[in-house]
Amino acid sequence: MKRRYIFVGVLFILCLFVFIYQQFVGGHTILAENKSFSKQQGDFILHMSVIQVEEGIEVRQSIQYVGEDPVEIKHQSPLVSVTLKDKKPTFTGSMVTKKLNKGNIYYPQDPVVITEIDNIVGSSLYINARLFTDTEERITIEHVEELEFN
Repeated sequence: MKRRYIFVGVLFILCLFVFIYQQFVGGHTILAENKSFSKQQGDFILHMSVIQVEEGIEVRQSIQYVGEDPVEIKHQSPLVSVTLKDKKPTFTGSMVTKKLNKGNIYYPQDPVVITEIDNIVGSSLYINARLFTDTEERITIEHVEELEFN
């Protein structure tokens, strides 16, 4: 009888340990693979990379100008809107002006870290870039990237 209580006690402690481990160490959602991709619209290329970081996923973005003549662009902050599951981009800041020459790569903002990824099975990452050239041409680059999580 005493052995049975010891066995049940050890089994209970073991189950409690596994539960605590899953909650605090092994239960986090992890990006299945890091991704890099580019999308071109006119003379501009949007470069993106999505990587796993401790806080969640980090999205890095840049704009490359490949046109022949120098150009001055204007954009709101952020230049690149990044959202997970939400299709609506957010451009709220004041206008920023930047002059670009052929081949210049512009890093308009710090990487975006998305922290709320726990318990996501699969999701879409919505990326929208919007800028205006000195000729008042509006350039919009939109991309949807399917992300897989483990």
